Amino acid sequence: MNLRSFARTSLALVGLTVVAACGEEPLPPKDCTQDTGPSTLAHSPSGSSLTYSVKYEVTHSGEGSLRQITYYNGATSQVTVENPTLPWVQTLTLNSGSSAGIGMVGTVTNGRIEVKYTATAIASGTTLQKTANRVCEQVQD
Repeated sequence: MNLRSFARTSLALVGLTVVAACGEEPLPPKDCTQDTGPSTLAHSPSGSSLTYSVKYEVTHSGEGSLRQITYYNGATSQVTVENPTLPWVQTLTLNSGSSAGIGMVGTVTNGRIEVKYTATAIASGTTLQKTANRVCEQVQD
């Protein structure tokens, strides 16, 4: 390799290194401490008690971690799940008058975490449904 070829190759490599170094800085982790808050499951329109199937779900995509999930399992009782494996699903049977709700503690760097619940009851051929969700998202452009 002659001196000119060596110089051109060296300058090209330096240029590529500078372009790569000028790329976007990595995002700092975003706090994902959120919850839906408790919600009381309704009685039937006639006032009688209902049984609800409550499905709690936590999903994620991209980079992030979840340290804790907290959900209601009835009246005002809460259950805490430490370091859950995602995706996570829990289905419970609750009566009207019970509390439903879900929360999370974690972080995302370049991704998305969603907690949600769907409570469904059937009363006299009518479906009653209550849903709530929270999303924590941070995406680098």
